[in-house]
Amino acid sequence: MSRKLLLVSLTLLALLATQCVAPVPQAPVPPAATPAPAEGPAAPAGPVTLGLSLSTLNNPFFVTLRDGAQAAADAAGVTLVVVDA
Repeated sequence: MSRKLLLVSLTLLALLATQCVAPVPQAPVPPAATPAPAEGPAAPAGPVTLGLSLSTLNNPFFVTLRDGAQAAADAAGVTLVVVDA
């Protein structure tokens, strides 16, 4: 019992000792200069193709995910390539 009490006491002492260390002051970092925002997102130079990798198309969840991604890709005017493992 006394060995267990000694171990617990030393553990608590070690935890308290590590929490009592004063933090090292750091100099304030000036904010980085941010560039002026562009007019808007640049249009791609050519056709856009996106890839979607799914673990399986045997699960109805992933089939619905593929169908939703395809509908969004069609609405955005991009080509979607879907592959599964």
